[in-house]
Amino acid sequence: MKGYKYFTMKRISLFLLVLMLCCVFVGCNAEKFIINYDLDGGDCNGLVIEYLEGTEVKLPTPVKDGYIFIGWYDGDTKVEVITKGNYNLVAKWEKDNKIEYITISEAIEIANKTGETETVERYYIRGIIETVSNPAYGEMTIKDETGSLYVYGTYSADGSLRYSELEDKPVAGDEVVLYGPLKTYKGEAEMSKGWIIEFTHKTIDIDEKDYPSKTISETRSSEDGTKVSVEGVVAFITMANGYIPNGFFLVDDTASIYVYGEVSQTVNVGNRVKIAGEKIHYGASDNSFGYPGALQLTNAVVLENDKGSHDFDKSWIKENTVKGILETDPSADITSTIYKVNALVVKAENPGFVNYYIDDLDGKTGSYVYTQCNGGDFSWLDEFDQKICTVYLTAINAKVTDAGCVYRFIPVAVSDDNYQMNDSDVSKFVLDYYVKDQFLTKYNSDPQLEVLTTASNEFLGFEGVAISYESSNSDVIKFSNVDDNLVMNALSNGSATIAVKAAYKTYEATLTIDIIVELVGEITSVTVKQCLDGEFDTEYTVKGVVAGSLVNQKGFYLVDETGVIAIRTTDTVLADLQVGNEVIMKGTKVIYESSKGVTQQICLLDAELVINYYGEHEYSKASFDTTKKLEDLISLSTEEYHTTQVYVVEVKVNFVESAYYSNCYLTTLDGTQQILLYTSNGNQYSWLKDFGDKVITVEICLCDWNNKSEYRGCLISATDGETTINNTLNFQK
Repeated sequence: MKGYKYFTMKRISLFLLVLMLCCVFVGCNAEKFIINYDLDGGDCNGLVIEYLEGTEVKLPTPVKDGYIFIGWYDGDTKVEVITKGNYNLVAKWEKDNKIEYITISEAIEIANKTGETETVERYYIRGIIETVSNPAYGEMTIKDETGSLYVYGTYSADGSLRYSELEDKPVAGDEVVLYGPLKTYKGEAEMSKGWIIEFTHKTIDIDEKDYPSKTISETRSSEDGTKVSVEGVVAFITMANGYIPNGFFLVDDTASIYVYGEVSQTVNVGNRVKIAGEKIHYGASDNSFGYPGALQLTNAVVLENDKGSHDFDKSWIKENTVKGILETDPSADITSTIYKVNALVVKAENPGFVNYYIDDLDGKTGSYVYTQCNGGDFSWLDEFDQKICTVYLTAINAKVTDAGCVYRFIPVAVSDDNYQMNDSDVSKFVLDYYVKDQFLTKYNSDPQLEVLTTASNEFLGFEGVAISYESSNSDVIKFSNVDDNLVMNALSNGSATIAVKAAYKTYEATLTIDIIVELVGEITSVTVKQCLDGEFDTEYTVKGVVAGSLVNQKGFYLVDETGVIAIRTTDTVLADLQVGNEVIMKGTKVIYESSKGVTQQICLLDAELVINYYGEHEYSKASFDTTKKLEDLISLSTEEYHTTQVYVVEVKVNFVESAYYSNCYLTTLDGTQQILLYTSNGNQYSWLKDFGDKVITVEICLCDWNNKSEYRGCLISATDGETTINNTLNFQK
């Protein structure tokens, strides 16, 4: 029996060994398969990614706050057990209606109890979004019938994506369910990190039959108040303060238009959308200079959005120049029309903000980019700074001043295409940008105008363009050589046509300018001193030479051999003046009364230009006081009249700049005392930086426009003994 048992055990052991070897060999030949999981916002442990054929995979159960797990699905098929094949499994969920919501008043109570350490527990809150104050982080305020709650930031339902990364996101007016911890910050309750569990876009009831379909071109020509629906591609989104989207440019194959409002928070650049809205003109209700206001769609609703990424249609866009756009009559209603231009992009950094300018090829004619975020919304322009680029731009609106309307730009798209000016374009460019602006169409006196006879531009790569002039009536307009310069004189009443020719290499261009001369006879006027010695609140007609600009005021200093007086005037008058012009001004002599009350500032108020005799005259310095030091000026009291005197003193310059403001001071030579220059921003005196740390001599007037307890300074000029710079801030020429 023992032998049988031994033999049996031996056979069993041998059988098990063979069986194990078979399993090994079979296992070596088993095929591997892959399982891909889509948790749809849920969490799960123990996911089997790879398995062998014949191995039974038991699928785990994921979890998701506020939801019940229904099962794993491969397409429409529910999968419970896997033994063979590759799978793409998607977790399906059903809303758990057992979620317990708290009201906002309850949330505030919990936050107040926990203090500045956020709760471990997360809470569900349902509310209406009042505002989204920071779209980058989804910072918002929500409300319900019990109160309002600030939410520091919001994320996707699983907390993995920021608000800004969500393809579809809730905006102001939407109902939202947030899930997050509570705390207080500086005594105010808040939800610190809210997960957006679900949201419902607010419903705007509109009848599409009330919004007939139109092209954008047809919409632009419709009457204000017309309701329309338009389709197009979102070309550019504008930002309000805080980088909050507040509008976008919509483009189809006929035109472009600006769509204003919170609807911009629901679209992205490149989306093809259908919009219902109302066509209006915003601003300029008094129709100044024929400017109807900014053309736009308002009260807009997105009816359809393909969520795509399309280029906007450029086939209809006309080529223009920056100068051409700026000189377009305001009544032409061009706002929100996109143009293609070759332009110079310029970045100008200031303390706390950045300005961007789109200039024409002359580097002077241009306007600024309309930023609402201190320049941060256009930081993408940095790579194009000081480059001539292809720019698709539009005038979003116009700033209305006394002198007219100044268009403000939005660059929609920019590319650096290595621009080079063609030789054949140089002559016409010189006529348009160098010659035209020398002349007025009407003269009331002899301008004795020194005109250009040659032009060069190193930046654009041309030099030695020859310019010649010929008058059709030399009794009215005559050109003469004076001290190696060509001078134009207006000699008598009448009209003349000037023919101008510009020649560059083998290319020529011509231009004609019609001029009328109506010379004004002798005008009775008084000296500056006679005006200063006269009664206040009395009108005077004063003759003198234009000296330095006022700063932070519209005007300039008028100087003759007897004295100086500040002239307050308009942009229209300033547009035709420059330092050195001999003029007669008429205005009322006053002690200027600011909004804060009567001060000691004396000026000629609301002054009109009677006549400009032009010329580049040196203003008389006979009345200037050279006996004082800066210390003496600092000690003068604003209870006494000291604003009608020019002082010549030696000083040093001190700029104080921070992220939020900049000031410019003049300091005594020992650095112990200083006087603040009157400005709205210290960069209005940025030209003083050219003198570096030198001791300079300045011609300074004291001013008191705002009823201060001490005088501020306003410079007429500054010199280091070699170089003199005049204050030309208000003069456009």
